[in-house]
Amino acid sequence: MLAAQELPQTPGIQGLLLDSKGNLLEAIHHNLFFVKNRVLMTPRMSESGVKGVLRRLIVESLAATCSIPVREDDFPLEALAQADEVFLTNALRGIWPVKQFQEKHWQAPGAITMQLQSLVEEVFTGVRTCG
Repeated sequence: MLAAQELPQTPGIQGLLLDSKGNLLEAIHHNLFFVKNRVLMTPRMSESGVKGVLRRLIVESLAATCSIPVREDDFPLEALAQADEVFLTNALRGIWPVKQFQEKHWQAPGAITMQLQSLVEEVFTGVRTCG
């Protein structure tokens, strides 16, 4: 709640939270994912952070449905600048593609983001879209 109060009141702007070692943790009210070389990366959050419902569904089930490997680990903030695509998740909002982080821009949504968005839609509608 305190971190959210520090953000400018600009729609679409999210803040990133880091752990005590300076590694990526999550966004405010959202879990963080990024893709590098077709591998889905997400902070492991072993000591802090909230492992949300949609994050768990993606990591434990949906990514495997389309043969997307997942890596949970500690990642420095600089890893985002090397990412091929980035998205945030929230059970209420779904998957939210990220278009920019600092000077880095992505064409959003990326291919893996779109696959996972389709799978999340399938969970709610029952219509299969990949694999």
